[in-house]
Amino acid sequence: MIFTKILLFFFQNFSKSETLKQNYNEIDPSHPRRGSIKYTGSLGDVMQESIQIAYTYAREFCRNFLCEDFLEINDVHIHFPEGASKKDGPSAGIAITTSLISLAMNQPISEDTAMTGEISLTGKCLKIGGVKEKLLAAKREGVKKVIFPADNEAEVNELKEYVKKDMDIMFARSYWDVLRFLFPGVIKEIQERR
Repeated sequence: MIFTKILLFFFQNFSKSETLKQNYNEIDPSHPRRGSIKYTGSLGDVMQESIQIAYTYAREFCRNFLCEDFLEINDVHIHFPEGASKKDGPSAGIAITTSLISLAMNQPISEDTAMTGEISLTGKCLKIGGVKEKLLAAKREGVKKVIFPADNEAEVNELKEYVKKDMDIMFARSYWDVLRFLFPGVIKEIQERR
């Protein structure tokens, strides 16, 4: 969960930068680009797959629902710090997806928000393990809002009350639920366009 918060903070800071939002093709039209993603750090195979799935979903989501081509024409580089400790597993899928969509829309999310969950190519939020540990880590970091996959709701409900105290815990079946929690205005815009 700390990792997820760091990742989101990383993208929030970049999304505030107008120079990053500038289309590369406008800067140097003689070298047109197609957007791509690059990632560095000590990453296991499952984590690399998770990044690719998140990128594919975010790119399609932005193109189809937000009329946003930022990820289509700009390169994105994600670095996972502390290269000595290998990161693996799919749990950062919705956080990476959110980071990419936040970047494309130039709308940072609140710093007191964290999320965990695997994302599928169709945008489903899939169950993860280590619920208690992730919630305690979020609490330790001062996080107030946490998003979990809906399939983890029973596990969260079984936790002692002190673990959940002062936390706004939300559950997502699909990425649309995540979007509704984080960017309610965007949902309204999408509905108005249809």
